[in-house]
Amino acid sequence: MKVLKKIKGGKQIDNIKRSKDKLVNFNWRSLAIPVCLNLFITLILIGGFYILNSSFIFALSMGLLSLGISLQNSLTKTIGTGGVFFIFYSFLTFNLPEIGIAGWDKIVVFLISGILYECVQIIFKRREFIFSILAPILTITLIPFISALMISWKLVLTFPTELVDLVIFAGIVSCVCTLSFLLVWAKIKTNKKIIKLRSYFGVLNQ
Repeated sequence: MKVLKKIKGGKQIDNIKRSKDKLVNFNWRSLAIPVCLNLFITLILIGGFYILNSSFIFALSMGLLSLGISLQNSLTKTIGTGGVFFIFYSFLTFNLPEIGIAGWDKIVVFLISGILYECVQIIFKRREFIFSILAPILTITLIPFISALMISWKLVLTFPTELVDLVIFAGIVSCVCTLSFLLVWAKIKTNKKIIKLRSYFGVLNQ
């Protein structure tokens, strides 16, 4: 019994040391991913406003956000970068009304979205495949709902048809984009260049 206790105690100490090492050796390079992805997304949306109507802009933003957050999750598993992704996006697109609102209300919407995404990541930390599907789809689907709450929570309680349609539409777009990305990623993730890129961001060591 004493031997077993020593073994268990040793394992617990090792786990604590590993956790401390991860905190100390936090890979700050991973923060470059949401920055670069959001710059790319913002440029596309700005161009889209000149040639597309509001419905297409909404669909485009939901699709790009789904692809962007899925790519980020595949390149880096660092907790917190998902929240950074959404918050940084809201600041870059501060004045763009692609989701129906802009300004500080928009920042609050994506702050809540980032927190939701991180909560799903923590809950399904040991079930990566479920998280990779559920987190982007759930977060993106709820963006129209959260946006509507910022405009008028009383109106949301009446469940207007337009809001329900927007939520369903956002969910469909996110589902298609997320699943399509995961299918493509499954084929290219073993590519040497992709492996080097993931190694650079510290994914292979996590």
